[in-house]
Amino acid sequence: MKKPMKKILLFLSSLCILTALLSGCFVGPQSQSASNNKTKSIPPLSYLVKRGNIVEAVSEQGRLEPLRYAEVVTENNGKIKEVLVQEGDTVSEGQPLFILDTEDLEISRLRAEANLRAKQAELAKVLHQPTETELRQQELQYQEALTAYQNARKNWERNQKLFQSGAISQEDLNNSEQEVVVKEASLRFAEAQLKEIKSLPKEEDVEIAKSAVTQAEADLKSIEKDIRSATITAPFSGTVLKIDVEQGETILAEETLAVVADLSTMKVIVPVNEADIVKVRPGQKAQVSLDAFPGQIFEGTVVSTSQYGKTEENVVTYDTIIHLDNSQGLLRSNMTADATIIIQERENTLLVPLNALQEEEGKTFVLVKRGEKENPEKRQVKVGIRSDTFAEIEEGVKKGEEILITLGSGESSKTSTSQQPVGPPPGGPGPGGPQ
Repeated sequence: MKKPMKKILLFLSSLCILTALLSGCFVGPQSQSASNNKTKSIPPLSYLVKRGNIVEAVSEQGRLEPLRYAEVVTENNGKIKEVLVQEGDTVSEGQPLFILDTEDLEISRLRAEANLRAKQAELAKVLHQPTETELRQQELQYQEALTAYQNARKNWERNQKLFQSGAISQEDLNNSEQEVVVKEASLRFAEAQLKEIKSLPKEEDVEIAKSAVTQAEADLKSIEKDIRSATITAPFSGTVLKIDVEQGETILAEETLAVVADLSTMKVIVPVNEADIVKVRPGQKAQVSLDAFPGQIFEGTVVSTSQYGKTEENVVTYDTIIHLDNSQGLLRSNMTADATIIIQERENTLLVPLNALQEEEGKTFVLVKRGEKENPEKRQVKVGIRSDTFAEIEEGVKKGEEILITLGSGESSKTSTSQQPVGPPPGGPGPGGPQ
C-alpha cells in the first residue's frame, strides 16, 4: 500500500533530528575513520529514559467525498425548456433546477378532464333515484296515456257498428282504428318509463359506470403527475457540482441532468490494514492533512468501519469512514487525504526508543547501563502503547536511567541509523518530545 506523505516527512525529519539527539539524549562513541567503520562493530548507543507524550495511531491515505451525493434524473422523456441553476450554485431542498416543456401534456390534461366529467355524468344517471314529484308526474302521464288509449278503442268499436249500418265511411273507420294504434304505442312508452323510474339501477351497470370513472380519474392523475415532474427540483440542500444538459435539449427518461452534493460535511474513506482494524472504533478522533492545505490539520471523527474486507495484492483492508466538518467550504470532492486515526494517547509517561526493546519468548527486555566496566543489566519491562519510533514503559525502568541500543556493525549500521528514535514533526501525532 502507498504510504502517506506524512510518514515520508516523518522519516526525513528523523534523519535531521538524529544529530541533535546523538549529542544530547544519546551517548555514543568517538567518530571513527571510514575504513574502521567498515571493519569494526559499532559500540551501542545509550539513551536516558525521559518523560513525554506518545500517541498510538493508524495512518492511511484516502480521498474526500461528499457526505450526501445524488444524481438528478428525469422521470419522463421531454425537452429542456429552462435551466434555472449553474454549476457551483447553492440550492435548497425542493428548489427548481430544470423545467421541461409541458405544452402537449396540458392538452392531454384538458382531454382527460373532459372525459372524467362525461364518465361522472353517466354514473350519476345510472345511480339517479326519482323524487316524489317526478314519480307522480310519470304516473300521471301513464294514466293519461291509458285513458287516451281506452277512449280511442271505444271510439273504434263504436265506429265499427256505425260502418256496418252505413252511417260512416270506410275512411272514418280506418282513421279510428289508426288512432287506437297510436294511443296504444303511447301507453306502452309511458308504461315503460314508469317501470324504469320505479326500478333500482342494475348492479352490473353501476359497477361498469364506476369503473369508467375510476379509469378516467387515473388517466388525469397520471398526466398531472407528469406535469408536476416536468419541474425538476433539488433532492436536498447542497451545491450543484455538475450540469449535463442545456436549454432546448431533448432528453430521455432516467437521464442524468445534474449532480448535487451536500458539502457541509465531507467524508474520507480510508482502507485500514487487517492488522490495525481491530483497534479502530467509531468515535475515535482523526487528523486529516491535504496537499491543498500544507501544514494545516483538519479534525475528524471515525463513524464506521466495514465488516467486509477487500483484498488487493494479497493485502486485506477494511474501508473506514471519517467525517470532517466543512462549514467553511474549504474542502472539495476527490482531494487526496492523509488520515491519522488516534487509537490511544498518553501524556507525561516514560518513553524509550523502539529499537531499545528486545523481544524474547513473549517477554520484553531492555539493557540498563550500570557502570563503565560493568555489564549492562537485562531488565524485563512492561510496555504500554507504541508509536512509530517510541514505546511507553509502564514498569521496569525509571526516569534518568541509561539504556543501551545496539546498532550492529558494518553496513548494517547505516540502515539502523534511519530507525533512531526521534520525535515527529511539530503538530503530528507521536511523542511530544521527551522531557
